[in-house]
Amino acid sequence: MSGLENLPRAGAMIFCANHTSHLDAAAILAALPKEIALEVTTVAARDVWEAKPWRDLVSKVTTNSVSLERKGDFASGFRIFDRVLAEGRPIIIFPEGKRSTDGELLEFKSGAAMLAIRNGVPIVPVCIDGAFEVMPPHRVWPQTGNIAVRFGAGIWPQSFNFGERREEKKRGYGEMTEELRRRIVALRGAR
Repeated sequence: MSGLENLPRAGAMIFCANHTSHLDAAAILAALPKEIALEVTTVAARDVWEAKPWRDLVSKVTTNSVSLERKGDFASGFRIFDRVLAEGRPIIIFPEGKRSTDGELLEFKSGAAMLAIRNGVPIVPVCIDGAFEVMPPHRVWPQTGNIAVRFGAGIWPQSFNFGERREEKKRGYGEMTEELRRRIVALRGAR
């Protein structure tokens, strides 16, 4: 683990990481200082985690997850995360929206940027290495191995120009999302 000096001491922030394994959220939580980790809520895909009640229970107990509908009405899920952030607590989101099947980065979605802007909180880029090897998508149980977590400097929404018009906001979300991706790629290169 490295980069803890990049984290705000406490409060609302959005941890955004590459996503290759069901171990990713747990790896982030294990790398965080206890006082931050105990406050974190993890965004989980409803169609993956709630499909099997035992899986949903494990996710809620181990990572304090809240399910988000990936297709359809995800606005209600956003309101839940707005409340978490308004309470001054951090969340974990995987901007790819699903796990990579080959360990490489997928296209990033702009939901984290939208939440950061709506709530005026930073996005903390996170790179996870080794989780894919320990527990790739086709495995049910992890095997032994090393997982490294690196935290980058926060990306603040105030650094981007967001106008009032829908097109301007959409462009700003895209710019912030691209900056997040760029920083995660840089953290991957720092291995």
